[in-house]
Amino acid sequence: MSNFSDFVNAVVDGAGDLARTSFAGFVNQAQQDARALLTTSEDNIKTWAKELAAGDLREAEFKGLLQGEADLWQLAALTRTGIAAAELQRFRDRLVDLVFDSVFGKLLKV
Repeated sequence: MSNFSDFVNAVVDGAGDLARTSFAGFVNQAQQDARALLTTSEDNIKTWAKELAAGDLREAEFKGLLQGEADLWQLAALTRTGIAAAELQRFRDRLVDLVFDSVFGKLLKV
């Protein structure tokens, strides 16, 4: 498995890109939230990625675990900006996809 910090950087950079298209002007807040959620979820993501790589989890199961974990993600910095709950949920959903894709691109190198 590759360096977790490369994975974190990829997700944080991607969160900035998502914010540019979703919340113009709130890129820093989105990146703060992405870094915070990855810190909170690091152990679970590492464990699940290892299980996925070992064939103990299917991709759909892995994505489901990420979606469950996303329910816990607070997105505090973006929430403080006053962004509507529906927009935050759409961002959270896109962030799950970004984390999912980045696991394959940065942690599992497939």
